[in-house]
Amino acid sequence: MNLILVEENQITTPGHATIRCPETIKHVQNVLNKTSGQTINVGMKNGNLGTAKVDLLNDDELLISNFEFTMTPPKALPMKLIVALQRPKMMRRILRTAAMIGIKDIHILHSFKVEKSYWMSDFIEKVQWERSFFEGLSQSRDTIFPRVELHTRFKPFVQDCLPQFLEHGPIVVAHPYTENNLPSKLLGPLTVAIGPEGGWIDYEINLFESIGAKPMCLSRRILRSEDVLSAIGSRHVDF
Repeated sequence: MNLILVEENQITTPGHATIRCPETIKHVQNVLNKTSGQTINVGMKNGNLGTAKVDLLNDDELLISNFEFTMTPPKALPMKLIVALQRPKMMRRILRTAAMIGIKDIHILHSFKVEKSYWMSDFIEKVQWERSFFEGLSQSRDTIFPRVELHTRFKPFVQDCLPQFLEHGPIVVAHPYTENNLPSKLLGPLTVAIGPEGGWIDYEINLFESIGAKPMCLSRRILRSEDVLSAIGSRHVDF
């Protein structure tokens, strides 16, 4: 956690905030080793970055003041993410990674190998995503939270929505069973689609191809979804 994110509801008076998040407090105490009177890096949620002074720090609350939000957050990675819904534990990792590398537009999609029960889990609530974004943004010293859309029907999404994504740039479908290798350097805006645990089925790959998306192979090894996302993101020149 290289940045302490401040939310509007934590501001008590102008220039002062009270943070009661246990994870944040423990991090400031045990990792940053900060005490009263010292300065920490802070950022306003969906705003600028800067510094603040620690007024009080104990096991229950962190009081900070003297905000100086003078720096703009890093530019977003020009990459849209489409990801098939997976187990909540895996999705938290994927969303944390997406926020960390600078993705701001995320589409969570149903596909053949997605368990229908996943759509009924608590994870499909905005508050669950926000915690993953909070962790990823704090790590990378960013403040701008991604936007998420849910799509419970695969075919209508691919046929009706994806053609509009091509106006943003090419669509890369991560697929280990293709001879098309992902370039070592990625330039400009693009969309990346990552399948469920078990991968895309042939019907889904064919439907992607029918609208102009390109299946590409990152590695002959089968990687976890968040690792695929990190690897693809690292190949973009803006990462």
